Amino acid sequence: MKKRALGLIFVAAMLVWGSPVSGAPADADNIGPVPGDEVIPQPIPLPVVPQPVPTTQSDRMQLVGFSTKSFAGNVGVLTMSSACQETFAASRVCTVDEIRMSVNIPSALFLGGDSAWTQNMAKAGSLFLNEPDLNCSGWMSNDHMDYGTTINLGACFGGIKTERCHIERAVACCSMKVPVAEN
Repeated sequence: MKKRALGLIFVAAMLVWGSPVSGAPADADNIGPVPGDEVIPQPIPLPVVPQPVPTTQSDRMQLVGFSTKSFAGNVGVLTMSSACQETFAASRVCTVDEIRMSVNIPSALFLGGDSAWTQNMAKAGSLFLNEPDLNCSGWMSNDHMDYGTTINLGACFGGIKTERCHIERAVACCSMKVPVAEN
């Protein structure tokens, strides 16, 4: 009699909790978490925003000229970009590579002049060996011992080099808009 009662209890338990072979309960909604099971949070997928891809050389950022305002190297990159935007709509501080890849150099630059600050994103030109960032310590220094990257218009037209941060210079400005060739 005891064996028969145990057998009925076993069958009843299988009906309520499922087969002991599968290990899964028959009605998962009526039980709580099983000890040892962890809930692993799943990442929420973010929408993918396509970025514009330049299709031609002229679609890339191009050197459009130099700012009309000049600064030492301690005014910050946003002040420098604002000076570019005051001189050329929708422009900002050029990187060395943007200057190097420009295909439509403004003819006014050929008149010569001094030099202009540019953002050094890649090592190019002559470098001062002890200055790791070559941007006047993040455009926050006008110390005569710090150096920033410039494009030069003197005897070596278009030369990229480093110059001391305490001297005021214009800013090299780049924009997606390629200026119309002057006649």
